[in-house]
Amino acid sequence: VYLDAECLEQALVLSQSLKIATDLYAAGEKSTTAIKAAVTAHIGSAPLAQIEYVEIVDASSMQHVEEVKAPVMMALAVRFKATRLIDNIVFGE
Repeated sequence: VYLDAECLEQALVLSQSLKIATDLYAAGEKSTTAIKAAVTAHIGSAPLAQIEYVEIVDASSMQHVEEVKAPVMMALAVRFKATRLIDNIVFGE
């Protein structure tokens, strides 16, 4: 077991954050800065979460983008105590 019960419960913020990102995009948000800010704030609501990175990059080139104009990948890495969790999702036009 890598996560204790408390960490396991709080780690749900990762999947919730990916949903927040796609919901914001679906509602018309194209700014990667705004999407990352919302995701970072949500992850930050979990007291044990230590964010390593929240990035949005072009899904093909893996280059940083300021606006969602083509498919992008959001990638997250967050530590809960000694365990590092990573997740990602592709969304966009």
